[in-house]
Amino acid sequence: MNGLLIIICLTCTFARHVSPGEKAVIECDLQGASEITWYRHRAGQSPVAIVLFAKGSSLPPTYYNDFHSRGFSTSSKSGTIILTIEHFTEADSATYYCARKEKGEVMFGNGTQLTNEGLQDDGNKTNERSSLGISEMKPRNCDLIIILTVSFSVILFLTFGGILLYCIKRKVSHYDTNSQFHVKEDKKEDSETMKHMKEANSEYEIMKNMKEANSEYEAMNNSVYQVCSN
Repeated sequence: MNGLLIIICLTCTFARHVSPGEKAVIECDLQGASEITWYRHRAGQSPVAIVLFAKGSSLPPTYYNDFHSRGFSTSSKSGTIILTIEHFTEADSATYYCARKEKGEVMFGNGTQLTNEGLQDDGNKTNERSSLGISEMKPRNCDLIIILTVSFSVILFLTFGGILLYCIKRKVSHYDTNSQFHVKEDKKEDSETMKHMKEANSEYEIMKNMKEANSEYEAMNNSVYQVCSN
């Protein structure tokens, strides 16, 4: 493996209604990414790659699955990557995602759901943006995603917090056990030292008494010798 690739899929979905034949434009912020890949996703199907854009590359974008010939194109402008559908058709109705690659991580941006405006009721149509031929965006499913994200973060925090507390408790317990063991060993060594000191002191007293007795014996011998000499 050349490196660890982490894919983060945490997205909200925005809806846009586009009239058939009009131009649809979707934007994605580079945010320091080295590569951007656009995907199309339809309900019940796997995502399909549309085009890969490499920042700073002299090569043109790499298109997949014949999307370029079907009027799909990508470009960059002021740190923004733009996906353009020149002539929107009902077959282009799907959710489109941009995936940013940076430092071994791939993060999917918010999805943009394009739907055929001609299939919407007149009462549900929104005002089109004249320059792009698309309507105002409406966020979907963001509240649920935010709740799930917060819940998952809390679970992770509690789990790792519990593991950390358990490790700290074990380390403190091990330290206390070692401290008690060393105290016992120190007391045992002190007891042995005192015992040896007492034995040495007893031997010293015995030697001292023997020396005094020897001195008295010599004094008595001297006295007897003097008496006999006289």
